[in-house]
Amino acid sequence: MISLCPTCGNFVPSLEIHVDTANNHVSRHGKIVKITPRQAILLDMLAKAFPHAVRDDRIAFAFWGGSQGPEDENAVIRSIVSQLRHQIEPLDLAIKNDRGVGYELRKAPERGEYGEVAT
Repeated sequence: MISLCPTCGNFVPSLEIHVDTANNHVSRHGKIVKITPRQAILLDMLAKAFPHAVRDDRIAFAFWGGSQGPEDENAVIRSIVSQLRHQIEPLDLAIKNDRGVGYELRKAPERGEYGEVAT
């Protein structure tokens, strides 16, 4: 599936991912991975924003609304992102963090025979 970038109007290939926030799982290319409710919220946001990043403040609002989150909500977000990265590895997906910009969902880099990133 191909969609248009809302910013530049160029064609953007889809990641072909389905996030089920009601049942807390994600599927891609016939593989299904169980994730936590917060991971589902985060991954759904990242998938909808693809190929753009989602800022920490938007993630915090999705998790805690307008109420006060934990004392160090950025540390909690980083922890959830870290756990989610491991969960989505089997789906050949990755999450990139651009400091000051936010988190971005991507296809995982291709790996060589010995696990090294192919160049």
